[in-house]
Amino acid sequence: MAQLLLGRPVAQALGHKIERYVKEWRQLGRIPRLATVRVGQRGDDVAYEQSLNKAFAKWGIEVQNCVYPAQIEQLELERRVLQLQNDPSVQGILPFMPLPEPLQGERLARILEPGKDLDGVGFLAQAGLYGQRSQLGWAPCTAQACMELLDYYQYPLAGKHVLILGRSLVVGKPLAMLMLARNATVTICHSHSTQAAQLAREADILVAAIGRPRAIGESYLAPQQVVLDVGINFDAQGQLCGDVDPQAAQIVQAYTPVPGGIGCITNAVLALHLVEQCGIRNS
Repeated sequence: MAQLLLGRPVAQALGHKIERYVKEWRQLGRIPRLATVRVGQRGDDVAYEQSLNKAFAKWGIEVQNCVYPAQIEQLELERRVLQLQNDPSVQGILPFMPLPEPLQGERLARILEPGKDLDGVGFLAQAGLYGQRSQLGWAPCTAQACMELLDYYQYPLAGKHVLILGRSLVVGKPLAMLMLARNATVTICHSHSTQAAQLAREADILVAAIGRPRAIGESYLAPQQVVLDVGINFDAQGQLCGDVDPQAAQIVQAYTPVPGGIGCITNAVLALHLVEQCGIRNS
């Protein structure tokens, strides 16, 4: 029976660290504050905004929700984001992506200051990550959440073969950079990879981030593996599930469930980035 790598204990451990930071900053008169930028009324964006507000309130972090109509002009949206960047009371900015058409998220990514770009969506933050210059910005929270979970459960990366299924800028590519910086050997497979299952079975750590419900079955899995399931999907019955078939995953050493795995950690990583940035800006 495979070990379940639950995300909640990881988030709780990060939460204790966040609370200590917040207490220290407030004693010094510094109020940690996040500004979210939501355009339109997409249901998943609204739900995420509500869950973020609840989590951050628990940690003593203020959230400024900036909500704009879907019809906002591109230049006006950029002007509003630049105002937030120039506001010293705001330590971090989180734009909800993707933006409604015809707005261009890429243009926002070009203007985001890397320090306040807490989810690493901007071009400058990405450049810092790929150049292994962490002082330039923050890694995407989902990718960093994978690292936090491996550290919490004490799975070393040096010398390990990691295979990542998926090459997105949110998970696959940034996670590869984070793991390379920890001396792992990293392979990335994608929809055009012809030997993905064979390569996956040879990996010590397998990361599934393809966005296809329960698509990763026994042909990808092996007994020695640690499997991180980053997928957030809904099956034909409307049930939340990951990219990995949980029944097939019983043969591996350990895996993260969906729900209850990596997704539980991302808000805590975002909050940790914020309180650490609060210290950087006031140092």
